[in-house]
Amino acid sequence: PTGGTSPSSFGCELAADANDDEAIDLADAIALLNFLFGVSTNPLPAPICGADPTPGPLGCVQSVLCP
Repeated sequence: PTGGTSPSSFGCELAADANDDEAIDLADAIALLNFLFGVSTNPLPAPICGADPTPGPLGCVQSVLCP
């Protein structure tokens, strides 16, 4: 462990899954960096309110973007 805040501690693991592969791992950080620096042509998943259209083990009990 390197410290910091885990995605599950703020109530929304889905927010940390940047590449929408239903896992929170190094690939998410790489996807974000590729997007930020213009390396990737793959868009990040759009933020949505409501049920996750890609079912999987990650969940979200709260979101600051949704009413």
